[in-house]
Amino acid sequence: MKVAVDGHLASSFFGGLGTYTLSIVRGLLELHQDEVVIFTPKENDAKSALPVDARNLIVNEVDIRCPASMSFFDFCVQWEQEILPRELQKYPIDVLFCPVFMAPLNWTGPIVVTVHDLAFERYPEFYREESRSYYSVWAKRAAEYADVLIAVSNFTGNDVRTIWQLQNKPLYVVHNAPTISLPSTSRQWSKSIVASLLGIHKPYILYVGGSHKRKNIERLIQAYGQIEPKLRSAYHLVLANVDKSAVASLLTNLELVQEIIVTSHCSDAVMPHLYAASEMLVYPSLFEGFGLPVLEAMQCSTPVIASNTSAIPEIAGDAAILIDPLNVNAIAHAIEMLLYDSKLCEDLRNRGKERVAQFSWYTAAEVTRNVLAQVSERRCGSVG
Repeated sequence: MKVAVDGHLASSFFGGLGTYTLSIVRGLLELHQDEVVIFTPKENDAKSALPVDARNLIVNEVDIRCPASMSFFDFCVQWEQEILPRELQKYPIDVLFCPVFMAPLNWTGPIVVTVHDLAFERYPEFYREESRSYYSVWAKRAAEYADVLIAVSNFTGNDVRTIWQLQNKPLYVVHNAPTISLPSTSRQWSKSIVASLLGIHKPYILYVGGSHKRKNIERLIQAYGQIEPKLRSAYHLVLANVDKSAVASLLTNLELVQEIIVTSHCSDAVMPHLYAASEMLVYPSLFEGFGLPVLEAMQCSTPVIASNTSAIPEIAGDAAILIDPLNVNAIAHAIEMLLYDSKLCEDLRNRGKERVAQFSWYTAAEVTRNVLAQVSERRCGSVG
């Protein structure tokens, strides 16, 4: 079977969507059952993140010259509706896999689309008008046009059914998996790496997840400000992959500039150590279609406090302390409880290891491949 993959976001630069695209492509390649052709803008440099020596992979890099005035969303529409269909004509394709919401609506071959979340529908106030309009219009049209949908959680699948009213559209739930791995080193070694590379020498509480409004960083900062002063003196709060300008005024107003460390970008090599060296991950997001940092923390044997909303309980299971993300006092209480209770921390570490073992990109690729094969066979009559 020849599988085409839309790779216009195939780069870690695009966060979770880019990571998903690269991870699922790597998984499909590891199955050694199909030829995979990924179509990607040359600027993404997807080759650097993919096993380009794999015999079953073709990377079709498209050299695109966009006007400086073109917005990101205008580029995405042009890519999906003009550039990608043109490039698809160059290869005999059995099925097109679109891993990030969108699909070319003028391509008549079999299409499978992955939907990650409908946050832009549930929380439109958190999105700029251009962003919200792009996803609400084009993502929904792509979902309606696709032969089959993949959702990354049961929660997202239910949203597709209820919010978009696509009750009759074939839909499969395929969970994500951690994309980081921790070298076989001690936690003390991870602490030394974090101290050396990031200058963090004291114990710390960790947040990972960006600066978007729905991530609820403001309440986390307020909660940290409410924990006992002696705990704030002993433990930093580290906000990883967060734009400092998004929180600077709040840190100043709450007089927490010295206690809270903001790191705008941490490399893939550093992230496992940042998780492993932390006392806990606190993930109070208001809405997630999956919530990958929860599993990444568990992968690194880090206790987790997370929201009791959206898809997070589905992913965390019984391996995290779940809190109301709107309740600052509840967040603060959970942090204090873990800092004082070493036995509870160890219990969460053990449960986290068991929980995260249930998620794998190899399994995700197997299920995704079966979906692609079914769609191709149904539309084309045979699978190579």
